[in-house]
Amino acid sequence: FKSVVVVSEAITSGRKLLSASIKLKALDSDSVICYIIGFSKFPTLEASEQLRKDLEQGGHNLVILKYAPMWFVPDFLDT
Repeated sequence: FKSVVVVSEAITSGRKLLSASIKLKALDSDSVICYIIGFSKFPTLEASEQLRKDLEQGGHNLVILKYAPMWFVPDFLDT
């Protein structure tokens, strides 16, 4: 039985967490993975929920301490 805690201070897209989750699939099937996020900056609640569904497959946990939607601004629009 193994447990892993993945901690991230802030996320904006979840790509790195999804990449980590793919690598962690090599653990035993009875392993527990808990993702703890300090600050979620997803542009929409739907994007955050999709990440939750993806990461919680297999009975794992995702804990986001604070949500703050932030809209994407392309570099060419920076002021």
